[in-house]
Amino acid sequence: MKDNITIKHIPNGLNDPYQHYEYERYPRNPIEGDFVIIKAVVEPYSPEQNVLLQWSLNGNKQKPHIGRRTIDHVKGKEYFEFEIGGFTKKDLIQYHIEVEDKGEIYRSKTFDFSVGEKFYLGKVERVSVSNNIIVVEFEKTNSLKPKLSFYFEKRYLKILINLADLDKKCEDKNSFSIINDNHYIYKDSITGSQLEIIKNPFKFVIKDNKGNILLGSYQDILNYLEWQDYFDGRINISLRFQTDSKNFYGFGEKYDRLNQKGLQPDICVYNQYQNQQSRTYLPIPFFFTENSYGMYIKSSQYLKFDLCNKLDNLIEIKGRLNKRNPALELYVLFGEPHKILTDYLSLTGFPSLPPKWAFGPWMSSNSWNTQREILKQVKAMNKFKIPATVLVIEAWSDETTFYIFNDAVYKSKSGAQKFSYKDFDFSEKGKWPNPKGMIDLIHKSNLKIILWQIPIINKYFEEGIKNKQHIQDESYAVEKGFCVMNEDGTPYRMPYGWFANSLLLDFSNPDAKEWWFNKRRYLIEDLSVDGFKTDGGEFIFDNN
Repeated sequence: MKDNITIKHIPNGLNDPYQHYEYERYPRNPIEGDFVIIKAVVEPYSPEQNVLLQWSLNGNKQKPHIGRRTIDHVKGKEYFEFEIGGFTKKDLIQYHIEVEDKGEIYRSKTFDFSVGEKFYLGKVERVSVSNNIIVVEFEKTNSLKPKLSFYFEKRYLKILINLADLDKKCEDKNSFSIINDNHYIYKDSITGSQLEIIKNPFKFVIKDNKGNILLGSYQDILNYLEWQDYFDGRINISLRFQTDSKNFYGFGEKYDRLNQKGLQPDICVYNQYQNQQSRTYLPIPFFFTENSYGMYIKSSQYLKFDLCNKLDNLIEIKGRLNKRNPALELYVLFGEPHKILTDYLSLTGFPSLPPKWAFGPWMSSNSWNTQREILKQVKAMNKFKIPATVLVIEAWSDETTFYIFNDAVYKSKSGAQKFSYKDFDFSEKGKWPNPKGMIDLIHKSNLKIILWQIPIINKYFEEGIKNKQHIQDESYAVEKGFCVMNEDGTPYRMPYGWFANSLLLDFSNPDAKEWWFNKRRYLIEDLSVDGFKTDGGEFIFDNN
């Protein structure tokens, strides 16, 4: 493809669950019956261009589609659309986009997708007990044989939904009885909670120790379990429960409201700057109700809940399975909220208690970007006896390396080397003439000092701000594989938004983590900085 014409098409639209773009495929992952539209951006555009979608269906070349020029006047976007229609399950579609301009042909790379199919839970073949686990096996659907496994362990009920064989054991001894060939009861010896299973037509209910029904499989107009299979290892699953609960609390950080009933919260770490609504940075797949039960879904993948939104008695959970994560694990917790929360933390780990000063009032402003202004605010705090415990300096760094004070004078080092405070000189007329002296004065006012941080390797120098040290750092990080990489081995760059085109540090790499903190170690060891305010950094959305 020539350099002077670009064809932008990203089928999954960056996998951002909230944003849809003028260069993606709709829907991103089609199933049988979906009407498929391909969108692409051609730049620069001229009316003389001829834009085509060349494509094949199951290896057979099809008639090209002529692109329809579309203008979105609301968003100010211009793009081409190709309506290629609906397809049958397992169809394989391959395509690329061609632009004919002044006798030259410009071509995108080739893309493809396979068409998924929706499946529903069939009849129960058998119910068995093995290793203290009750297993419900369903008839084979396509190539998959769904199983539901239930067992009480350590005061909770675990439900495992899997479409492949898994080896699980339960150490707890619990009461299991067969009423008849169609009716089974499983009782927890610790809490007294019990599970009742009806074989055909399949149904289960979960009861408390007094026999009250807390939760059950959905039995009305929707199937309890259904899934979409894309025949490449990816499966989207929908699980539905019937409930009388009117209050659903939890789900981690929330901006909209405390009781999530009637809403559809999802679990996706998302850095929404303003107007957050349901988008949140610290979502948790856990909730509890007023009816003495709660639920935790053990998954690091995208989840979406429906809490009595579609129907007043429906809890729906949508999740994703793949070859790495072939099962969905749910924990039903019993008791009052305090007990449910304690049991939840016993599963996930108890948080460490922050120091006392972290719970006091914090002072911060983006406009406090000089030493003079910081000390002015500290003086005002003392004058008016404001009981603050923390002062955050947001705009302190060079906005490039993010670990060197703005206006500092120094000799650059190799990307592998770290700095000490003595490596820097500061002008009396600069923004930060004496960072150490300033921090000492802050500490004398009984304040802790926190510096702003963000876990990226910036790309500002491409916009005209060249920083030799930053260039050294970026080159070293890329060479050593310290940043998040694409599948083809190239560095992943944030595609849009805040700090677009920047690199992300791979904190799962111990060497990368050590390198990152060594660059900032002097701030703690030489300047006695008390901590860092870590800002948004999760700009990766995958298809899992």
